[in-house]
Amino acid sequence: MNKKIINGALLGLLVVAAPACSFVSCKDYDDDFAAIRKEIAADKADLVTVKNDLNGQITTLKGQLEAANKKAAEVEAKLADYAKKSDLDPYAKKADLDATNTTVQAQATQLQNALANIATLETKVKGLEEAKAQLQTLIDGKVDKKEFNDTVAD
Repeated sequence: MNKKIINGALLGLLVVAAPACSFVSCKDYDDDFAAIRKEIAADKADLVTVKNDLNGQITTLKGQLEAANKKAAEVEAKLADYAKKSDLDPYAKKADLDATNTTVQAQATQLQNALANIATLETKVKGLEEAKAQLQTLIDGKVDKKEFNDTVAD
């Protein structure tokens, strides 16, 4: 009988304890929900502020990008005016430069020779002009045949 009483007591205890464990306390979660809503609202306000800041930065960066693109276009336009290396290659061949240099040196030598010849000719012209002046003096001082005859006849 002791076993039956113990079994009955355990069964009764189990019947009473089982429903007691399944009940949840009746705590009020409204305060927790209100606090979470406040945090969400604050986070939302922070996100809106960050979004507005980012939009402002994006607008600023777009302006800077447009200015940089405009400047790049100006630089490209200026670069288009300059000759390209491939355009200058035919002019910059060493053999061509050497040939041109040789031609220029030959022409410079010819010019120097011509200047020396001119100086020589100028000297000769001065000598001829002096001789002409002396001859003119002699001609001016000559005696005509008539004057000679008149002088001899006297």
